[in-house]
Amino acid sequence: FVCCLGGPPYTSGAGSSTNMQRDLPTQFLSHCQNVWRADLVVFLLPARYHEPRSILGESGNEWDCDTQELESSTFYFQGMEKVTQPSIIQTITRRERDSADTS
Repeated sequence: FVCCLGGPPYTSGAGSSTNMQRDLPTQFLSHCQNVWRADLVVFLLPARYHEPRSILGESGNEWDCDTQELESSTFYFQGMEKVTQPSIIQTITRRERDSADTS
């Protein structure tokens, strides 16, 4: 049984930069699913991932997703600047395959 628990970075690059990547949580989930073959993933995510389809993409039919909104989520950017970011906790569980499914 493989469980991944964490809070992937929400973005990379400068906040006002055109090269800022906003899909890092999706990349982290994909790595957990496809490389580590996780059975369970629990992530602290930005609220923009509230809809399961936004984080699960095409793999959504193989996973169940439960979302819990956080009343407040504050962190310190680079250990100095206090930032409040609307956030959620998503519990993503691999569905058990039907015993008749041999693929």
